[in-house]
Amino acid sequence: MPSGLQRRALLFCGWLLLLGPRTTKAEEILDPPMKIPFPRALARAAIHVSSLSSPIDDSLLIGNGDLQALLWSEGPDLWLTLTKNDVWDARLDTSKDPPLPTLSRLKELGRSGAPIRVPILPAGAAWSGGDSYGDHPYPCPRICARVRLGFGPRRATWHRVRAQGFLNSWTWRDGRAVMGIQGKPKASNGYAYGPTRISTDEYPTLRVVLSGTENARFYVDAMGPSGTVVFNSGWIETPIASHEFRFPLPPERRVRYVILYTWTEDGNLAENRFETIEFLGRRRRSPVDLRIQSDPSTSGHLDLRRAVAIADGRADGPPRAEVRALADNNLFLIRTSAEAELVAAPTFGPFGGKRGERDEVQWIHQSIPGDLDWPGMEFAVAMAHRGEWKAVSIV
Repeated sequence: MPSGLQRRALLFCGWLLLLGPRTTKAEEILDPPMKIPFPRALARAAIHVSSLSSPIDDSLLIGNGDLQALLWSEGPDLWLTLTKNDVWDARLDTSKDPPLPTLSRLKELGRSGAPIRVPILPAGAAWSGGDSYGDHPYPCPRICARVRLGFGPRRATWHRVRAQGFLNSWTWRDGRAVMGIQGKPKASNGYAYGPTRISTDEYPTLRVVLSGTENARFYVDAMGPSGTVVFNSGWIETPIASHEFRFPLPPERRVRYVILYTWTEDGNLAENRFETIEFLGRRRRSPVDLRIQSDPSTSGHLDLRRAVAIADGRADGPPRAEVRALADNNLFLIRTSAEAELVAAPTFGPFGGKRGERDEVQWIHQSIPGDLDWPGMEFAVAMAHRGEWKAVSIV
């Protein structure tokens, strides 16, 4: 049986879709029968984007002050990343932190004229290692879930995941994939390839062959299905002449995405020229196609008059969808003819919650563990659908 939290989310979605449309026209939910002032000014102020291909750089943000969602696309699908203001991982592990500085120690260093470095340690003390800030991603807000709209055929493609330069490029030149970045010193960009179905038991080695400019560095990530890190190389100086790197991968893992990053040391144009990226097995190899272009994305816009985020959709790409965060019911209302799936979004480590479906309502129930000072929390997400209408609740 669902818990009380799960039942609240299920009833919330079910009430809106199963009871609401019987007494209210569905169109009036998105277009309420009221006069909105300054329609022309609001129409001119609409926010238009030519692509929704990146959740960080190219997504549309919609919310009501408590619930928020990013609307973006990947391959033939649209995605909604859902958050809620009070869903936080508030743990704080200070067990590895250095000792707190004392006022007497600060005065002592000030009188001596010695340079003050962080951390400020007692005289004669030494400290090394991680700390509560560097060793853990929390405390931080949590993604509650994702909604996938589309279910088109999926193939591995490249898409941009980071763009810190004013120039971020990915081109095919002289038989090599060339990643370029120009911007501030130490800026970097990144491109991800996937989804893949690589097993590290079958392919225990990642082989990378590249060259580049003198001011470039490269970084390679191998990511698992739940967003966990299977392997990362750290920043490595890019060789000027072609060079081969072989990275051993941990056993019993699956690789969903490979991510390449390029760094400019001085801010000038830096290039990494990737010749080969492949997974090596004992008897065969699985190459990454460096020439595959991204699947077509879709344009989108924020209609400020109706407070709705719209993915325009395209026949050979993601579907059309309209998303609104309802203030009076505190839920997301989605209008699309595409199929919808509620997907768990574990932020750290494997998914440790429960999921299921009841009366055609999909639900996810997840707990966040506590620590000595915080009791932890739990939240539930539910999605109901009726024809082209979908409703998502978070409690």
